[in-house]
Parts: sequence; C-alpha cells; structure tokens
Amino acid sequence: MSQTPTISSSEELGSLVSHALDTALSLGATSASVEVSEEKGTCVTVRNRETESIEHTHDRDFGITLYLGKSKAVASSGDFRKESILRTVKAALDMARYTTPDECNGLPDKERLCTNPRQLDLFHPWNISIEEQVQKAVEAEKAALSVDKRVVNSDGAMVTTTIGSFILGNTEGFLHGYPFSDHSIDTSVIAEDQNGMQVGSWHTSGVSSMDLLSPQQVGMIAGQRAVDHLSARGLSTRK
Repeated sequence: MSQTPTISSSEELGSLVSHALDTALSLGATSASVEVSEEKGTCVTVRNRETESIEHTHDRDFGITLYLGKSKAVASSGDFRKESILRTVKAALDMARYTTPDECNGLPDKERLCTNPRQLDLFHPWNISIEEQVQKAVEAEKAALSVDKRVVNSDGAMVTTTIGSFILGNTEGFLHGYPFSDHSIDTSVIAEDQNGMQVGSWHTSGVSSMDLLSPQQVGMIAGQRAVDHLSARGLSTRK
C-alpha cells in the first residue's frame, strides 16, 4: 500500500522557534536566531535484483545562534522537547559568556529582512510504497545490465524519497520557512573486458517524482557509461 510519511506542520515548527527565541531572551540573550527542520523518508537498495536494504529515516534538527552583546555562540540538538530546547539555549548562553566579542557579530538589520518571501513550489510528496520503490530499483538495475554483454555485475540501484519542513526565526520578528521534498533514482554497474573492469553510474533527482528520468533511462545511461570507460587510454601531451 502506498503511503506518504507525515512531518510536523509549519505552525508546529514555528511555535517551537518562537518558544526558543522567547526562552533565549528571558535568560538574558541580547538577540538570537533559531532554525528548525524535520525530514522523513525511505531509501530502498537492491543488488542483483534482490532487496539489499530498506531504510526509514526521521531526522530532526534544532539550532540556535545566540548573541550576548557582541559575543556569539551556537548550539544544536536533535530533540524538540521543551526541556531539551531549554538545555540547548542555556548551553549557547554559557558559551557566549566566554566568547571574545566581535563588533561584526549580530543579526541583519530589521529593514533588510525579507518579510514576504516567494513561494518556490518545493513540496511534492511521492505517494509510493516500499514495494514500488523496490520494483523501480530492479527496473533500473535490469536496464543497466542489459546494455551490453560486457556489463557483468551490479553495484546496486537505489530509490529514495524524502519530505521535510524548515523554519527560520529571529528576535527581530522574522519567522518564515517552507516545506520541501527530494526524490532520486540511481544505479551503478560494472563492465569488464580483457583490459580490466570499469564502473558506470547515473543518478536522477528532483523535488517532484515527475522531474525524474525513468528507471530504464537511468539504467541505460549507467550501463553505457560503464562500457564507454572500458579500455581507456591516456592522451599524449598536446595542445
């Protein structure tokens, strides 16, 4: 069954950023900026038409850049719980107290902040099941191996899909972000002749699955590149 993973909403991540900024100011920071992001995805790898690995990923990242006067410190965490955010902010504040001031440190001037960012259309989830990912990886590998009889082995094929969200905020009132997606298909095969072996690979990626080459196209290019690399010769010195 096809299913698209879910991530925290922009409102939830925005609330987390605002909470962290308020916490930093309440603890004595002069100013601060906070970035949070969350990603979820799956990655399927096959080799010789057999499933080699299925990976489910879920990454979270919280980072704060904190200013104490002209002293600056950075701290981060992968935990979104409020107690973890508090510890991270306190750690940044402690580091800032012992950091040499720099007159160039600080947030951008408020009037230079973009308060109405463009929507870049970066979010296109791929509603694909694990079984379908495996099938597409097998198709890519099969196409690569069929290019030429000199393509003798596979280094694997992979299909990956990821969705995520990112928010940036600071104590000057900026708070914006965007959802995003990233999908890819790649494969690598080995060709061999009397002069040795060569590896050929190819990769396609995009924010939408509609941007990708087909598995067959990826495989054909990878296989042809492996064959083209066989019996390579060095060039003599020339202009």
